[in-house]
Amino acid sequence: CKENNKTKEKDKKAEYKIGKKESRIFFFMSFAILLLAYLPYYIRFCPGLLTADSINQVIQGLGLSELQNHHPLLHTAMISVFVNIGKAYGNINSGVNLYITFQMLVVISVFSCLLTYLFKKNTPKILIILTLIYYSLNPIFGLYTITMWKYLLIQEVRDSI
Repeated sequence: CKENNKTKEKDKKAEYKIGKKESRIFFFMSFAILLLAYLPYYIRFCPGLLTADSINQVIQGLGLSELQNHHPLLHTAMISVFVNIGKAYGNINSGVNLYITFQMLVVISVFSCLLTYLFKKNTPKILIILTLIYYSLNPIFGLYTITMWKYLLIQEVRDSI
């Protein structure tokens, strides 16, 4: 009788195991939903929102000012790459938009990874759906994804590791 119960428990666990294919599908579905949710912010505020610090970082990235340790050098270097690509094509705003696009895709990927992790751990579906709705409809997330800000991208990448 005990062996029979153990077999049934194993069968139940195996029944709820999420495969790689389902995880990938769920990741890309979450990604697509979040991308669609944040797209209006991206279009409305194109090329993106800049803080006073990020304007300073753009200036440093263009070589118009000395690098300062007040801003994370890695973040300033990333901004510099994108802004100089835009400058090479004759429009710094294009470089800012490239950076914002990159940042938005990274942030959406991090959120989708979190949701996929919950999905893999058999978190109740209602909780996953509510989390996805929260990330999708809370305007602060939409605005943060399109704001060039020294804390946002570094924090997202650090927290996802």
